[in-house]
Amino acid sequence: MKRAMALTVLAAADLHLCRRAPERDYSLAVLAEVLHTADDLSAAAVILCGDLFDSFADLEALRDDVRRLVGTVEARVIFVPGNHEQLERGGRSFSSFDLGRVEVAAGEPFALMALGLGEDVVELLTVPHQADYSAYRDWTFPPKRARQRLLAAHGTVLGMSYAGREQEDGGAVIDPDLFCRAQADFVLLGHVHARPPELQGSGFVAAYCGSARVWRRGESGPRGGLVLEWAGGGAPLSARFVPFATAGQYRLVELPLGLDGSLAPLAAAASWGQADDVELNLRGLVDDEQQVVALERELERLYKAQVRELTVRRDDVMVLAGVHSEPVARRFVALWEARQPPLASPDFADWLAAREIGLRELKAQLERRR
Repeated sequence: MKRAMALTVLAAADLHLCRRAPERDYSLAVLAEVLHTADDLSAAAVILCGDLFDSFADLEALRDDVRRLVGTVEARVIFVPGNHEQLERGGRSFSSFDLGRVEVAAGEPFALMALGLGEDVVELLTVPHQADYSAYRDWTFPPKRARQRLLAAHGTVLGMSYAGREQEDGGAVIDPDLFCRAQADFVLLGHVHARPPELQGSGFVAAYCGSARVWRRGESGPRGGLVLEWAGGGAPLSARFVPFATAGQYRLVELPLGLDGSLAPLAAAASWGQADDVELNLRGLVDDEQQVVALERELERLYKAQVRELTVRRDDVMVLAGVHSEPVARRFVALWEARQPPLASPDFADWLAAREIGLRELKAQLERRR
């Protein structure tokens, strides 16, 4: 018979709760889902690995909302401050504000607490964000007494790989040797909004939770957190990703236009959800920019109510009066349309870039002939 989990923990990071509308309601809705997911999992604790708030001023403004949400769940809620909680902080301290049942792990350079009961206790070592971690060799870590030790921190880990724009600025660099010295078995991390591959260290595994919600454009893919499970005894800790539906996704859709400003049916819209932030980028060479303006308005009419945010961009649209009547231009576009790969294909970006280069050259040649 399969043994019940001795301990389940839900870890999330980078919620960036924000007092500004409409980010306020969106970010708080994601926090509510994080907390209720923990209850659904019968998790012993929720560990928030930094940047719970977008700034210290947001902590001050949203503390009533956080108290209310945390008061509805059974799990312990442990908050390890990140670099954003230092913004607009001034001389104020975390202890000055009442966050209800939230346990603020702001002790520097680290603090130690226990999760679980009896023989199934897991030690949790919390390391709040610091501007400089280089003095970690002088820290005196308490000896490990439990079978498993978690470490929760916020920063950029030396040697881990990151994707695209999803590495945020402002995080100090952590040497993974810190994890070895701390005798950590599993390291939960915040700050990098993507989820790079786990780091398999000497005796430990380190993993980023990824951002729990879309904080800025360019952060594509599902947003979520990590469920950490331990079966007790000599079993290792294991982690799995869990998505948060209320977070939605950022979706960039590149839309090539015909010479007359026409657009093929937007099949991608069928997959958009109410929480998504969608950016439509119109591109191509057209007769008249007014055609594109009308298309922009029609796209907003059709899809704005379907998603959380919709932005239509036309910065990449070129205009050349009468181009639609030019035989060479029509042949060029017909040839490229015949070779267009699906939007989801890895070849689509290369196809689009090559098409745009060709259209720019075509436009230059036609202008020289006039």
